[in-house]
Amino acid sequence: MTEQQTTDDMMTDDVTAVPGEGPATATSETIRAAIAAYPRAKARTQRFSLGAPRSATVLDDGSHALFLRSRGPEDDVTCLWLSWFDSAGNHHETLLADPRTLLSSGNGNSGNGRDIADADSDDIPDEEKARRERARESADGIVSYSVNDSGNRVVFTVGGRLWLTTFVFDGDIEFIDDVERQDPDIMLENVDFSNFANDNNAGDNGFDESGFDPDDPVRNDPTRDDSARDNSAASAAGRPAQVRVTVEDGELHAVTRELGDTWYVSAMAIRGHRSRLFRPVLNPRISPDGRLVAYTTGRMINLVVIGENGQPDDERSVCGVSDDPNVTVGLAEFAAGEEMDRYEGFWWSPDSRSLLIERADESPEPLWHISDPANPTKPAQSRHYPQALTRNADVRLFRFDIGSADHRAGNMAFASVEDLPEVWWDRRGYEYLADVHWSRGGDPLLLVQNRRQTADQVLAIKPEGSDPHVGFASQHNILDGFSLAADGDSFTGEESAKRWLPTSTLTVSGSRYWLDLIHGCPTWTPGGRLITAMPDEETDTMRLAVDGHAFTPAGWQILDVLDVTDHDVLARATRDARAVDVVSFPLPEDGQEFIGSYWQELTDDHRIDAQNGGDGADDAGGFGNRFAIDSASDGCPEPIVMNTETGVWTASRSGNGMVLLGRTMHDDRSVMLHMFGANADSGYSAIVANHADIPGFTPRTEFVRLGERGMYAAITLPSESSPYAHAEKLPVLMKPYGGPMHREVMFSRSYYWDSQWWADQGFIVVSADGRGTGARGLHWDHAMFERFDLALDDQMDAVHALPEAMSSLPLSRADCGVPEPDLDHVAMIGWSYGGYLSALAVLRAPDVFHAACAGAPPTDWTLYDTHYTERYLGLNPTVYERNSLIKDAPNLRRPLLLIHGFADDNVTVANSLRLSSALLAAGREHTMLPLTGITHMTNDETVAENLLLFQRDFLRKALAE
Repeated sequence: MTEQQTTDDMMTDDVTAVPGEGPATATSETIRAAIAAYPRAKARTQRFSLGAPRSATVLDDGSHALFLRSRGPEDDVTCLWLSWFDSAGNHHETLLADPRTLLSSGNGNSGNGRDIADADSDDIPDEEKARRERARESADGIVSYSVNDSGNRVVFTVGGRLWLTTFVFDGDIEFIDDVERQDPDIMLENVDFSNFANDNNAGDNGFDESGFDPDDPVRNDPTRDDSARDNSAASAAGRPAQVRVTVEDGELHAVTRELGDTWYVSAMAIRGHRSRLFRPVLNPRISPDGRLVAYTTGRMINLVVIGENGQPDDERSVCGVSDDPNVTVGLAEFAAGEEMDRYEGFWWSPDSRSLLIERADESPEPLWHISDPANPTKPAQSRHYPQALTRNADVRLFRFDIGSADHRAGNMAFASVEDLPEVWWDRRGYEYLADVHWSRGGDPLLLVQNRRQTADQVLAIKPEGSDPHVGFASQHNILDGFSLAADGDSFTGEESAKRWLPTSTLTVSGSRYWLDLIHGCPTWTPGGRLITAMPDEETDTMRLAVDGHAFTPAGWQILDVLDVTDHDVLARATRDARAVDVVSFPLPEDGQEFIGSYWQELTDDHRIDAQNGGDGADDAGGFGNRFAIDSASDGCPEPIVMNTETGVWTASRSGNGMVLLGRTMHDDRSVMLHMFGANADSGYSAIVANHADIPGFTPRTEFVRLGERGMYAAITLPSESSPYAHAEKLPVLMKPYGGPMHREVMFSRSYYWDSQWWADQGFIVVSADGRGTGARGLHWDHAMFERFDLALDDQMDAVHALPEAMSSLPLSRADCGVPEPDLDHVAMIGWSYGGYLSALAVLRAPDVFHAACAGAPPTDWTLYDTHYTERYLGLNPTVYERNSLIKDAPNLRRPLLLIHGFADDNVTVANSLRLSSALLAAGREHTMLPLTGITHMTNDETVAENLLLFQRDFLRKALAE
């Protein structure tokens, strides 16, 4: 860890060479071979990510941390691991759960090949596939997990099934013996099946369970004897009743087993329930106390009471919605997952006694159909989509109270979610539920936004009945007055009036343009102080506030909040848009007060001019808040940068431990560093092993500032092994994203592997981050409001500024020259927004850009979703027409390649088809490359490899004409 860096320590020159060299053993021959193999290697390794540790969570006192990692560089099955320090300070990495072992144990297969992985992929529910698409998750196996507060129980899904890993260290071995001792036969004998609803009773609740289920071989077996209670789970589902895998590693003892599955299979076999009551298992979350697991099927919320002391697990449905395909419960709606980075649809209370549950009705949204033209016998997939300028899903929030911890199984009955107390807020005025936070620091928190995202509110959910002006509120426990009938029955109580949970407004924010979401906000400190995001236009800084007062210094742009204590906030933040630091921002101590403002010293490199978004503000700094501490000091506790090297970093923290994960310009692989007690004399640290492959070459990339706005840019030149290494003049390939809040110019070597491959094909490759790309101040981002074409202006400025910038480049390789950019041969490639920008370039600036490859471009912004598009373009249809590409079709006079996956449910293929149709109608020649079965992510390794080669050949031909 290091104290706050000054800007002089960073790259402040107009032209800065990339530090570091390539592999010591690399020769021209090996580099040429690596470049030639790159398209296939990139595809097979999923961009060199397989085998790298990720998704770390530090547990308890910080001495151990969970993380995910596959076994090798081409293994896409992700396993659950534990990084931990033993009592002697030795570091261990222990494999807790391997999906191949779990699935093979349950199927009698050795599990030594890709067959098990494929089976896992095939068993993933459609809803989980959709969640992974929203999260851009491309791996198989264990891709997410949930852990309890004490950090010794973890739940996850594999193959569509629910699993529990429990681990302890020496001294607690009796705990794991007692808790995890399970006997499948005893489990079957002890289940009271009289509590299960029969088909007729279930039908009364809106769930028709009486129909023939072709997927249930047990129910439809004419020889089945319902009275034969000695039927095992194996006979019911064709697999052993219990899978149990034990791990011993020195002081560590761990057990992984399938959770609730024996009970579930037995119930299905004996009572004839249809499996859809309890499956699919989606988004499982363990309770903070580790005794319960909640998950959703999309229609129902199910709870599993984890069996203790040899008792069976108790699994049952507790609340849900009727079989309306448009209504879900416990799932994040599309807009939340795609644009808000909110993937949760229910939240545990810190005392493990209640759940907040989202109910989403998607019926107001337009119904779209995603088809596979290559398989005409396959029905189209229909889904509602939040299309811009149309209605959103109706999102509501309800609270379910489980009962006392000692009598949970007896206190759970099934309820329609609409009968539960509903959280009240102005849903017409603030229709987006952006985030939910529930911790011991205070009441449950909501962050809600209006439709235009120009206003948001932080709300606290108050107890039922605390506000007599909010509906009718019962003061009774949710189960009081109701008879507990068979699982699946409706409540039969006397109350019929609507029950409400009022909210109180804690903060209100507004903007003329839009308000960005900062992940991790709002939140409580453990002591009950409110942490919120504060967009400070006066200092042009996204800051953090405690109880309404900004406490992070001006100039530090806050990106995410990672952890909060009573003493500090750990956040991802930056003073240079090319880097992301993990920073500890101290909080004022109790009894200290804000007493005014101070000047935060900033250099020219980090001040933003409000007029043009560039450097060179006239004042010496910006206003911030200071704390009344030592009068001899400047009154401002200094932020502490936790990463010791500039790069792109994130972190997890608990107790006296932290895991840092990041990439830099010095390493091909990401670095995961586990530190425990790092501030004490006896502290330990260890680097977690990274098994990812590397490309075998080092990008020859230089960082520059381009144009009058000082855009950050990266220029990648042919390597010394390339036949173009000594070329005097080369065509230019612009490789931007260019869209809101995403940057391509970062201090991470992995960002430029693609660029180096393209450079060795004979291009000068340039990535330039223009206005709107984030992390350079509010004015920089807001400049593109209603004007997506501003991104094209910046790319043109970058092209025009390129000759002067390149004339000043240092010779970073002694045997390589710096070629002159051929501005008569300039191409652009990009995906998603970058695809839109590429098509826009040849349509509106054909004198500057002479060819383009546009991948998955949103050509008509009325076909994209509400939350993203309306944030930047507003609600005026005229603005959408001005920013869309369809009307520009007659202007095309340069080669254009359109690429689009037919299975893309984010930017649908309708975008490229509409532009292609308009081009054809205007008589404009172009190339259309449809990708059957491909979504917004090109996960198929054959497609990913050949797509890169196809674009290269297209551009070579286009620029040669």
